[in-house]
Amino acid sequence: MNALNFFISTLDTLCNKTIEDTITTIRLYEMSRLEYDACRTELELLPPGSHMNAKQEEFEKYKEKYEKFKCDVSIKLKFLDENQVRILIYLIRIKISYIF
Repeated sequence: MNALNFFISTLDTLCNKTIEDTITTIRLYEMSRLEYDACRTELELLPPGSHMNAKQEEFEKYKEKYEKFKCDVSIKLKFLDENQVRILIYLIRIKISYIF
């Protein structure tokens, strides 16, 4: 019974915390991509010599933010995949222990 309770607790954490956190990070990544693309487009449309330095600094800020979220999403998806596999393996072990 303890093994089943542990499994349910782990599955609850996966579904209600890990997946939700990953989805939130993906949304932040999408928003940062839009900001980055918008700033890049504005920078490309600026005539030469007009506030180029300020816009370039703003562009770099959005680019760093976008790259950070891109990395965060990659890491969280990797961990999410590992957690799902670990839970499935644990579930299989529980079922095998009931059979034997």
